[in-house]
Amino acid sequence: MFFDPTFALLIPCIVLALYAQSKVKRTYAKFSKIGSSAGLSGAAHEVGHAMQHASGYFALNLRHSFLPVANIGTWAAFPLFMVGFFFNTPLLMDIGILFYVVVLSFQVITLPVEFNASSRAMVQLVDGRYLAAEEGVLARKVLNAAALTYVAATATSLMHLVRLLILRGSRD
Repeated sequence: MFFDPTFALLIPCIVLALYAQSKVKRTYAKFSKIGSSAGLSGAAHEVGHAMQHASGYFALNLRHSFLPVANIGTWAAFPLFMVGFFFNTPLLMDIGILFYVVVLSFQVITLPVEFNASSRAMVQLVDGRYLAAEEGVLARKVLNAAALTYVAATATSLMHLVRLLILRGSRD
């Protein structure tokens, strides 16, 4: 199960995740040494989330509604699937897959939430004159690098789902 041929599906995702992690480290290391002309620093992206909450942003509310089941799915999906796989119990494999679909759905919903929070943050940073326009370009690079980690995680989860479906199909 762990090192079967379907494992090869994960290799591009692992490479993407490593690239995303490296890009975040490099970008942050580079731009954390450059101060803003206003002399300020802070967690603007999180302000974007606060703005989403205050405005009742639909995708944020949807993500919050998925959270309880996604939390259960995070710890239950693979054990249920593996028990079903090893004991040839299709129902357990299917329940594991359904839980995993909820986890993946949570990650897919998270993408627009995170991108929107960064966009809202950038508007506040530039329009509020916390950053000059040219500094905003640098801040956007940091936020984009961080967003790539969410994309990599979602791609990896999607390939895990494909892998589970292939393995499930091998038991029919």
